[in-house]
Amino acid sequence: MFAALLVPAILACATTFTRAGETTIGVTLNGTIGTHSEAVGGSATLPLIPVPIFRIEHREGRFSLFLEGLPPIGPIGYVNPAPGTASGTKIGMLDGALRYALPSRRAWIGMG
Repeated sequence: MFAALLVPAILACATTFTRAGETTIGVTLNGTIGTHSEAVGGSATLPLIPVPIFRIEHREGRFSLFLEGLPPIGPIGYVNPAPGTASGTKIGMLDGALRYALPSRRAWIGMG
């Protein structure tokens, strides 16, 4: 009798932990402003730039891999502080993290 109850309980627990991974993909449109600095020439303020930031996250059990990025966009023109000089720059970004959910699932540890 005990074995008849124990086997279904073990199978139920096993299927809970072997859940398939989940992947989410997204894109957001963000407005960014910033300052471009040169070692010798001071700095210049960049205009408001609408940029798409792409993200992907894959979760497998307690592990999660997160990546987000902005492909290089540019050149973006700005007025150089030197008189009569116009310049341009490119912007881009890549960020990622490998995380592990602690048993409470409210906190993560990881590196990125």
